[in-house]
Amino acid sequence: MSRSRDDAVTVVRTGLPSVVVVTGPPASGKTTLARAIASELGWPLLAKDEIKETLFDTLGIGDREWSHQLGRASIELLVKLVRGQLESGRSVVAEANFRWPGELPECRVVQVYCDAAADVLLERIRARTRHPGHLEDDPEHLAAVEASLRGDYAPLPLDGPLLRYTVGDDVAALIAVVRRCVR
Repeated sequence: MSRSRDDAVTVVRTGLPSVVVVTGPPASGKTTLARAIASELGWPLLAKDEIKETLFDTLGIGDREWSHQLGRASIELLVKLVRGQLESGRSVVAEANFRWPGELPECRVVQVYCDAAADVLLERIRARTRHPGHLEDDPEHLAAVEASLRGDYAPLPLDGPLLRYTVGDDVAALIAVVRRCVR
């Protein structure tokens, strides 16, 4: 038996959409952790570096200033995409080493702040292979990142639970806490 439009089932949304914001300094495990959280929750992941690397591939690789310019553009796009998901009633995981610009639509927020000792972060930065647009082979870039690790990164001033993750912590246990926070 077919249904007419008048017989359509109405879905009532109970509760607000959620955003899990995964942030922290470079090489602190943000991307790996954000992917695991998004996979476990079945939510989309919006990540700054995926946007930035697409911009590199489309617009080209340049110097440090160009990389910073594309980084700023990537954050603006990331925030716009997150807002769009939330305004549509969809929950999302957002990952970047950012300072959150502006307000979010009404939603539940859980922040996961990733970190490690500066020497561990530097070792991880030197060991990883990333898109060449990030300029991680450039000694000036590495020196700038090293300087930034001395205090440029802190949890964001967001309303909602703040969870901390240190490289090597139990990811499954953290995801269980995130899941409880977004219920």
